[in-house]
Amino acid sequence: MDPLDRQVKKVYAAEAEVFGTHKDIPDLSLRELRQFGREIQRSAWWLGAFPARPTIPIKDGRGSEDARHQDGAAHIPKDARRQDVVIHEFCHAVMPQWLEWHGAAFCGLLLWLYGKAFGESVKTQVEKAFRRNRVIWDRRAAQFGPT
Repeated sequence: MDPLDRQVKKVYAAEAEVFGTHKDIPDLSLRELRQFGREIQRSAWWLGAFPARPTIPIKDGRGSEDARHQDGAAHIPKDARRQDVVIHEFCHAVMPQWLEWHGAAFCGLLLWLYGKAFGESVKTQVEKAFRRNRVIWDRRAAQFGPT
């Protein structure tokens, strides 16, 4: 873990509260995960928010314990193949690389993406989990997205 990424553990804890642990949600096949990723990136809201963004491929993440965004792709190992992980990694993909990995801007945009992908009720659940875990997020990014 990056020592400069001060709230990474808090973010992961909040997401686990809402989406469960790896054992709670059945993993999708790589094919199913890629289909979900294509559906997200072809949606009107995604195309409106990120019109110039190249497609983010989903790779199998072999040799890695954790999902990660690297080289323009989301690398998702077998035990992390869930829709919420795709959204989290896509958020990393669209964020400027000079911003803190799990900082306020990232967390605000992540909330916005969760709301678009899964609905406002899920977004609200994540916001509540963020509060319980003392995660700081940008309120404007959470409300308006990348405007």
